[in-house]
Amino acid sequence: MKLTLHAYCHSVYCWIARLALAAKGVAFEYVEINPFTDKSWTRHPFGKVPLLETPKGDLFETAALTRFVDEALPGPALMPEAPFERARVHQIVSLMDAEGCRPLVHPIAAEGYFRRRAGGRPDPATVEAGLAAAPRLLEVLETLLPRQGLAGTGQLSLADIHAAPMIDYALLAPESAGLLAPYPALADWFATVSTHDAFKATRPDLPPLDVAVS
Repeated sequence: MKLTLHAYCHSVYCWIARLALAAKGVAFEYVEINPFTDKSWTRHPFGKVPLLETPKGDLFETAALTRFVDEALPGPALMPEAPFERARVHQIVSLMDAEGCRPLVHPIAAEGYFRRRAGGRPDPATVEAGLAAAPRLLEVLETLLPRQGLAGTGQLSLADIHAAPMIDYALLAPESAGLLAPYPALADWFATVSTHDAFKATRPDLPPLDVAVS
């Protein structure tokens, strides 16, 4: 099956899509699209990425895209077989969309890392607001993520694939040092997932910042 992924290299959702494809071990063509500057990008009805071009048509919305990747393509299963465990994975994916991207990616990573990387100065209050909102999410993930997927069963899951990139992005901000320290099971889960070959192969080239924060 010929697949073309239209994506932006620094988008966390595009990383999630690439990670799912890599975990399945399938080949695909990659087309870089910067939705912030490429005003000619109209294939997505809202001008976003990722978008997966398939023989049956285009797919957007990352959760739908990764579910298709798992169900339609050969390779290791990214979902458990038992109905309750499958529902749990869907629950985590939905949770990351609803409560994870904000605050982990916006504003913590966007303000604390990407603004600095672009030469700007982050707004401390904005970063602090994100850090203040993160613990409730991390408390919930502490009880859910380590029991499933790579840490729980030895097989990478869509829950791992949707959660790990967002946490990784949050940890890019210097202010996030020690973010996972109060959550030992979650920290161990992240350490396990972040050493997976697919995770390492698809992780964006985002070097740490040499910045000290008080």
